[in-house]
Amino acid sequence: IRDHRGGGRSSGRETAARVAGGVIARKILARRGVTVLAACVELGGIAVPAVDMDGALRRPYFAASDAGPALWDAAVAEARKAGDTLGGIVQIVARDVPAGLGEPVFDKLEAVLAHAVMSVGAVKGVEVGEGFAAARLRGSQNNDPLLPGADGAIESVRFASNHAGGILGGISSGQDIILRAAVKPIAS
Repeated sequence: IRDHRGGGRSSGRETAARVAGGVIARKILARRGVTVLAACVELGGIAVPAVDMDGALRRPYFAASDAGPALWDAAVAEARKAGDTLGGIVQIVARDVPAGLGEPVFDKLEAVLAHAVMSVGAVKGVEVGEGFAAARLRGSQNNDPLLPGADGAIESVRFASNHAGGILGGISSGQDIILRAAVKPIAS
């Protein structure tokens, strides 16, 4: 029976089990040197650059930069005064993910990650790397070319950019994995 007053499978409280699982996953990943960070990069249509993901935990709104809270306070106050809510965008960065994770056809890494992020009730969209902005670029602009390593050494080969968000052909490239999740304004 669906309880229209809240709770149940569509409740934000359902996310608590995911948070608990995330704490355990973070510890397992840390043993392998992988770090996962998340920060708010947009609230109520006001975007800020993700210049300090590491500092998000100590800022209001888990903002990705020091500029965020000052810009968002007025929008939040206005929405609150109107009895309304705001949506936003959360950026997720996974650092030091080894190259080669994923599958090139049916279980592409970005598909598996998007599935997990989209399963959170308030999330209505996911971008990987440039995401929708990639559709506005030319192939030459969106390409992540390899740069030669020092003295031709394969170990020092690196990418010139990370438009693909650390995932190429469904497999991790060894670069930071970058995702953004669009979170709807809550209805109640």
